[in-house]
Amino acid sequence: MILGIDLTNIKKGGGLSHISELLKVAQPQRYGFEQVIVWGNAETLALLPNFDWLKTAIFPQTQQPFEAFFQRMFFFPNIARKHCDLLFSLGGSFFSTKMAYVSMSQNMLVFEKKERDRFRFHFNWFRYLFLSALQTLSFQQAKGIIFISEYAKHYIGQRLRKDFSDFPVIYHGVADRFSQKPKVINPKATIRLLYISTISLYKHQWNVVEAVAKLREDGFLVNLDLIGDFYPPAWQKLKRSLAKFPASKDFVRVHGAVNFEKIATYYQQADIFVFASTCENMPNILVEAMRAGLPIASSDYGPMPEILGDAAFYFDPLDVNSIYESLKMMLTSPEKCFEKAEKAFVNSQQYSWQRCADETFTFLQKMAKV
Repeated sequence: MILGIDLTNIKKGGGLSHISELLKVAQPQRYGFEQVIVWGNAETLALLPNFDWLKTAIFPQTQQPFEAFFQRMFFFPNIARKHCDLLFSLGGSFFSTKMAYVSMSQNMLVFEKKERDRFRFHFNWFRYLFLSALQTLSFQQAKGIIFISEYAKHYIGQRLRKDFSDFPVIYHGVADRFSQKPKVINPKATIRLLYISTISLYKHQWNVVEAVAKLREDGFLVNLDLIGDFYPPAWQKLKRSLAKFPASKDFVRVHGAVNFEKIATYYQQADIFVFASTCENMPNILVEAMRAGLPIASSDYGPMPEILGDAAFYFDPLDVNSIYESLKMMLTSPEKCFEKAEKAFVNSQQYSWQRCADETFTFLQKMAKV
């Protein structure tokens, strides 16, 4: 059998990291796939590993959104069905009635109306509405769907009124380079808080800044590092929050996007990890923080409790005081911090790329034979 992988609409981010790490440890021959063909743009394909069984094929796309859509919807399926027995679409936006394919759910903004509406009347809002219709069609036509959290599987199942009980939840893995032993917080030293995530309207970095400013006013020595690319309207919100606290230039550092290979260094230098998102599918960043041995203050929305269990301090990301109280508890309870960091580190061991690859190819083999 020949497996095709559709990366035609994935150029960066978690989707690219996922397939790259998965293919590094995959053994497709064990599951009856003598060859794997990956379609994508040249830049994306150049980041994939090299194996005899792995073939890459450039699918050229125009930069015009509507033309690109028609290319993917009408030309690409004809190409794919001539060259593979089953297609695995990571972007969740492929559909065809003429060939067998497995879709994947990765973006909850497509389905969560409340979170999507934070972008109301911006370009991304229209984009998410369009993707919602496209992914709904993709999931309805797919032979199988891979979910990456129980939360997403349950939410989308209810949203589409579909029974997805036969389809698996396969968690992503985490690279070994993030691994370090849990840290003990020194309350007498300056504590470095770290928040790694795109600065976007559902990430609420501005609320974290205000909570940290409040801690500073109460005499706690804390600094905050914000790492991630930014969405312009969210960047404006963050700048307004920083302007409210002139001293923030001394305790908030906005680093922007950082090369993925260098992210581990920031985990090593941090004392506490903060995550204030209200919309996630599977938050890989949290798993990295768990493996890095950091005490974690996390949003209590979405799948975060599913991933972290009782190994974190939770807060409401829309409530500055809730964030403040959670961080204050951590700063005044170093023993409890270490206990939860240790538990999170142990729990992170279950998130393995080898396990992810084995479970993924087991399901793909099953779908190819049905």
